[in-house]
Amino acid sequence: MYGVIVTFGYSGEWKTLVSTYDYYKNLYIRKYGTPVNSEEYNPAYPDSNTALMGELYEGTVDYHSSWRLSDGLIILTINKGIGSFYEGAVWICYYNSQYMEDKETKLRNELDDI
Repeated sequence: MYGVIVTFGYSGEWKTLVSTYDYYKNLYIRKYGTPVNSEEYNPAYPDSNTALMGELYEGTVDYHSSWRLSDGLIILTINKGIGSFYEGAVWICYYNSQYMEDKETKLRNELDDI
């Protein structure tokens, strides 16, 4: 297996999404330390759930953190919902080192081909 994605229940409430994201981010920080990459940006007015969820749907929100481990990578993110304008979900993606090696090999091969 190369990777696993854990998706938490979809929510239409920005505060629920951020609360879930923050909870898991703090757990991973306690276990793995400071993320190698972390971005938490939302241009909408912070008290407007409708505006915040709209920004998430439009793709202007960027909430992610990642941890590089000796045997792979963990990425925590807030993603827009699949079918609804006002829904989003927190995802945790686990990739093992074999996935990372295969990805690097593919990239090297593509670079050699051009």
